[in-house]
Amino acid sequence: MNTKIVSAVVGLGVFTIIGAFSLSASAVGKPTDVPRGPKVTPTPTALNVACIQGAIVERDNAVIASVTTYHTAIINALTARRDAFSAAYAITDRQDRKKALRDALSDFKDARRAASETFRKAKDAAWSEFAKDRKACGVGPQDGQGNSKLDSAI
Repeated sequence: MNTKIVSAVVGLGVFTIIGAFSLSASAVGKPTDVPRGPKVTPTPTALNVACIQGAIVERDNAVIASVTTYHTAIINALTARRDAFSAAYAITDRQDRKKALRDALSDFKDARRAASETFRKAKDAAWSEFAKDRKACGVGPQDGQGNSKLDSAI
């Protein structure tokens, strides 16, 4: 019987402490007696059309250049793989041929990976620069331009 009373008192004490702590924590930083003025809406700045158009052209030209560089690198990697495979099948020793084929495939994978990484970095850099240019032109990110993920299907 005494243990039930003691646990009830302890439980009530813990509940009181937690409740008091949460009330004091929720009141922190929320003054209720501070008068608030009218909501100030920023005046929209005039859109500099020529500026944003120039930024779009620069961004897309950079993305186009990175796509061209990527495709050139992939074509070169495929050409090297084709030539290496052809040369490997001319090797008469089976073990040497297998090694040459593995090496050719490994070189191709490395070249493809490097081309993809270079492309991704160039594309991200173009979009990053565009974000800075867009800000300088007075156009916010909410204007539906997207980001580098927009070009992820390329």
